[in-house]
Amino acid sequence: MITVDQIRKQLRELVANKLTLEAFEDWLSVESWNMHKDSSADAIKLVGDIELMLSCFDEGGQSEAELMVAFRGIPGVFGDTPDVLTSATGSQASIRSFVWSAPSDRRPASVLSYTPLLRA
Repeated sequence: MITVDQIRKQLRELVANKLTLEAFEDWLSVESWNMHKDSSADAIKLVGDIELMLSCFDEGGQSEAELMVAFRGIPGVFGDTPDVLTSATGSQASIRSFVWSAPSDRRPASVLSYTPLLRA
């Protein structure tokens, strides 16, 4: 079983240059094998998003620096950002998906960028 916290921890290590991209990909491949049997839906979604980002990178759609920026933008990876953020007015925003520009164009339209809101 792989958890969202484990994935975020490894991503933090990666973006802090304490782990190579190759080592991260190897870890993710091993740990996410058969994850559909015992991991949460959030972990499955996060791994899917990461695999899409890695695929875009592997196909030459992004540089490694752009990939690291995308990984830093995943909620909870860089800093202490929760999945669900609350604004000063009390409205909530959940940032959980990787946005593609079009089905025929596998390049990301948005690299998981967001403005942190105030916590409740």
